[in-house]
Amino acid sequence: MKLLRKAFVTLLLFAAPATPGQSQEPIPYVPSTIPVVAKMLELASVTKDDIVYDMGCGDGRILIMAAKKYGARGVGIDLDPVRIAEAKKNA
Repeated sequence: MKLLRKAFVTLLLFAAPATPGQSQEPIPYVPSTIPVVAKMLELASVTKDDIVYDMGCGDGRILIMAAKKYGARGVGIDLDPVRIAEAKKNA
């Protein structure tokens, strides 16, 4: 069951890729609220033994909370250099 929860939360963290023929315009940055981030990590049963991957990590808030609250390690991936810089600064 724990593996299923982790897979579910992992799916929540991935943005759906554009399909052929769709606009390739950037997806707007809309950060998750802190209560939502907390609930996602709780549902995933994150522990100090986990590595949390966040595609489209934005300002890094999911990874930072995973590290601070649960001792997990994290990998953030984002295309926007401004968001990458912000995430590094926040970390």
